[in-house]
This record gives sequence, structure tokens and C-alpha cells, in this order.
Amino acid sequence: MKPALVTGACGFSGGHMVKILADAGIPVRGTDLARAFESQKVRTTQDNICIDWDADGVDFVPSDLSDKQSLKKVLKGVGVVYHTASLYDYSAPMSALEKINFEGTINLCEAMVEEGIDRMVHWSTAGVYGHPYMPQSSSNPLRALFELLWGHGVRPWLKDKEYKRPSAHPTNQPFTEEGSTPLNTPGPQPRDTFLVNDYSITKWKQEQIIQRFGREQGLRWTIIRPAPLYGPGSDYGIGGIVIALSEGLMPILPLDLKNYLMVNCHVRDIGRAAYFLAQREDAVFEDFNVSDPTVISQLEFLKISALLVGRKIHLIPFLRMPMLQPFGIWSSRYLRWLDGKFPGFQRLRIWEESSARYLSSSYWISSGKLQRLGFEWEYPDFKLGLRATVEWFIKMGWIK
Repeated sequence: MKPALVTGACGFSGGHMVKILADAGIPVRGTDLARAFESQKVRTTQDNICIDWDADGVDFVPSDLSDKQSLKKVLKGVGVVYHTASLYDYSAPMSALEKINFEGTINLCEAMVEEGIDRMVHWSTAGVYGHPYMPQSSSNPLRALFELLWGHGVRPWLKDKEYKRPSAHPTNQPFTEEGSTPLNTPGPQPRDTFLVNDYSITKWKQEQIIQRFGREQGLRWTIIRPAPLYGPGSDYGIGGIVIALSEGLMPILPLDLKNYLMVNCHVRDIGRAAYFLAQREDAVFEDFNVSDPTVISQLEFLKISALLVGRKIHLIPFLRMPMLQPFGIWSSRYLRWLDGKFPGFQRLRIWEESSARYLSSSYWISSGKLQRLGFEWEYPDFKLGLRATVEWFIKMGWIK
């Protein structure tokens, strides 16, 4: 049996992917930067999620996405490539993101074609669906009051009584693969939404590049778009928010967060979905959203997290997220400036401009397409998965 190759094997998703394949009896080769493999934090983390690089059928070979020759060496004799590697940092400069996420993916695809490897499962992001344009009534209480009075006091008297929504009118419905994606939308942006950060822009380009290699070079791809990932091993994104709550860094929240929906995905389920899809011919040249079935409000997520880490949060009833967004964007830019200006200053990594933008609208995806193929989640209940994650954080000393 040919080994599977996992790029980004020292990262959050990549490490769990290595373990999932090894546990399934698949020979697996992990690859990443040599310095990542030698990092003490990476080794300690991976030891504690039970990744054994000395086990039979498991090996590590260093490579660099910016060096195509190193990729050709690591691809020798490989069957399926699980491409998890990317620069996942909302604050990284566009030049760095382009080098790894865009140019690095081109290098990998070219090396695969030259080595005669034609099967790839690629990690994208739900971020390629973009941020919906919000109607004025969502951010302006006076506009909401006007709509209320107009609807009850004026519209009933009109000849044409049909309700007319504002021109931008997103509803709390999930993004699906049938919507505007990089695979069905030419150009650099989705229809009717906008990409909120440079990371999502490079992932949009990444999908289109992989699609082009499939069309022109016969690369048999499957693209998966995970919801925000959580689980043992990550102190960024969902994990970073939970850790920040445990340290008392988010004691006050607007009650308005109850109006915004979200979904998540345990890191093991994104890896299990990738392995599941890699074995299916009907998944070739297809894209799949991957999220657990739990749909909750952003406020519910933060309240559950606070309870799990032993913190109490205080709710402000009159503030609305769209009103707070400009402050969040300004403050994140200021903290980033301080971080770059003063060597002794270290900002909270999750306090970023993109975070402020994400928290000002519902942002969720549907995994119905994946579910219809028969995939079953290991962590269908986000609350139980989050509880297990917090237990792991405590064991590691990340939460004290």
C-alpha cells in the first residue's frame, strides 16, 4: 500500500490527520518545515495527542512549500496527498500568505503532476463564502423601529401590501456548496458577499488553482471547507478565545451576540471527513463543507466556554455588535502597531481585525452534502466536544 502524504504535519489539522491515518492502518508520511518538527511546543503537543513518529508505517520527511525540489523528494511513492499546510494567520502580511498559500500550492500541484500523483484532498476554509452585506436595519435601531411602525401602521392601508426587503437582506440560513464559491464564480470575490481578510483571499485563489490543475493536468481533487476548528492542540481561533476567557480577558460582552449564529467542527471530524472522502470516487472534483450539526448563537458559545473555564461574563443589553465593530477594528490595528513597535509588547493573538468582522453577523455553513454521503460525526455535539477540549487544555497547563 502506498503511503499517504500529509502536508503541514506539525500543524493543528495536519497532526491529527497523521494520527487518524495511522490508527486506520494507512502508512503515512508527514511533512513540514524541519524547524517545526524540532519545535519543543510541537513535540510536546503531539506527544499529548498520541502521535508516535517512531511507530511502524509512520515517518516524517521535511520539506518547504516554497521549494519545489524538496516537495518532489517527499512525494516519491505517495498515493493520496492530504494538503493541510497553509499559513493560517489573519494578521500575516499578504506577501507571506501569497508565498505559502498560493505559490506553495502551485509548487505542490506541479510536483504532484511531475511525480505522477493524481489524488489530493485539500483543506480550504469556510471563509471563502465571505461576509454577508447587512441591511441598515441590522445596525440601526431607529431603522428597525421605522420598519415596525411602517409594517403595522402604513403598509396595511396600501394597495400593494407585499413586504419589500432592503436590497441587502441576508437571512439566518447557512452557506452551501451551491452558493457562490471559488469553483463556480470566476474572479477574485464571491457574489453578494465579500472576503474579510487576506487569508481568505489566498484560500479563494488556492481553490481556483487546484481546479485549474484538475482541468488541465488531470489532478483528481476534493476540496473541504471546515467551519472554525477546535480540539486538543490549538491555542488559536476557538481555542484562543476559550483560553482568553479563562484568563479574564473577555469579562464583558454585548447581549446582541445572541442574534448571531455559528457552527464549529472538531479537528478529528475534519480529518475523518478527509479520509472518508479520499476513498470515494464520487467525491472527486467535488467540494464539501464540514461542520458539526450543532447550530448555536455566538453568545451561547461564549457563555458555555466561560462556564467550562470557571469564569463569569457580564452582558451589556444596549450595545449592538455592528456598533462595536469599528472599535474592535481600530483597537486591533492599534495593538498590532504596538506589537510591531515595541519588542517587549505582545498582543493577544485572537484580538484581530478579522475577529471583529466575523462577530458582527451570523456565519455558518451546512454539511448536508457530506451527510448525504453517509458520513457520521465523532463529535456531533459541540458542547461535549468543547468540554473534552477544555479538559485537555487543563491537562496541558494551557488553562490554569
